Amino acid sequence: MSAKNQIQPHLYAATSIISQQHVFNLAPSDAAFVEKVKMTVLDNLEQNKFKAADLAKRLYLTESQLSRRLNFMINISTGGFIRTVRINHAANLLLQKMSVEDVAFEVGYRSAANFCRSFKQIYGCSPSKFVKQKNNNLENVEKRKVFYILIMYICVMVIS
Repeated sequence: MSAKNQIQPHLYAATSIISQQHVFNLAPSDAAFVEKVKMTVLDNLEQNKFKAADLAKRLYLTESQLSRRLNFMINISTGGFIRTVRINHAANLLLQKMSVEDVAFEVGYRSAANFCRSFKQIYGCSPSKFVKQKNNNLENVEKRKVFYILIMYICVMVIS
C-alpha cells in the first residue's frame, strides 16, 4: 500500500471527527477538548505560519502533550489536525461561492496550488470539482423534493 493510501483513511476520519464529534464515541471531556482545539485553529486560520507549536502554546500544553492527546483521541497528528480544520473550513467557504484563490488566502495558504494539493489529499478531488459535485447533489435533492411533493399531491387528489 502506498504512503498516500495509508494516510487518506486517517484524514477522512479526522474530517469526520472535526465536523461530528460522535463518530469516534469520545467521552464528553475528550469531545470538549477536541472542540476547543478546533476552535483555536479556526481563530487563527488567517495565519499561514500557524503551526503545532503555536497551537500548543495557545492551549497551554507542550507540543508533545498536544500530539499525544490528539493521536490517542482521534488518531491524527497535530499538523494533520490543523490542515484538516483549514480544509474543512475552506470547503464551507467554497460552497458559499468564493473563488479558490480567495478561499486559499482566507484559510492561511499563500499559494492556491498548495491549497489545492492539500484539499485533494483530504477530499479526494480538486476544490472546483468538489463544488460542482456538491451543487449537483443539491440539485438532485431539490428535484427529489419536488417529485415527492408532486406524488403526495396526486395521492391527495386521488383520495379526495
